[in-house]
Amino acid sequence: MNRTVLTFDSIARGLAEYGDPHGRPVVLHHGLLGDAGLPDVWDALARDAAVRLIAVERPGYGASDPSPMTAVGDWTAHLLPVLEACGVDGPFDVLGISAGAPYTYALAAALPERVRRVWVLSGLPYVPDDAVRGHYPEEAEPVWTFYREAPEAEVVARFEAAAGRMAEVFAELGDGRG
Repeated sequence: MNRTVLTFDSIARGLAEYGDPHGRPVVLHHGLLGDAGLPDVWDALARDAAVRLIAVERPGYGASDPSPMTAVGDWTAHLLPVLEACGVDGPFDVLGISAGAPYTYALAAALPERVRRVWVLSGLPYVPDDAVRGHYPEEAEPVWTFYREAPEAEVVARFEAAAGRMAEVFAELGDGRG
């Protein structure tokens, strides 16, 4: 694994590369609470598959500076300089994990001439679509409404409370070996 930070227009972007440095490029979009750090097995599997796995941290995650985005589609402009700096000037695959899926979809939609394949693991769908949200239980609608309409300070407070509770649950579970 090779971890680095690149800076464009005074904005840092964290990334890590795994696998075969000369392999087929695959750009990985991490999940909601993730970053570019992956377990060692990903490096071995990518190397065995002749894949150059490039995990880029979205704005505000890991070593990446926060940077304003008005839509998920803005991600493409943030990512293109990173790809150029990594020497990825031809086609590549994209992989999205969980909440990284919308960024994967947006990148594929913005660059259809460059994105060969889209891979999604446990992907978050486009929840604003009424047809998608209609498949969720009725009890989920107030939560959706809250995150769509609540003042930013209230959303931040709810995430902070959830993060604390998640840490408690992880501590209670231990390392999973016992």
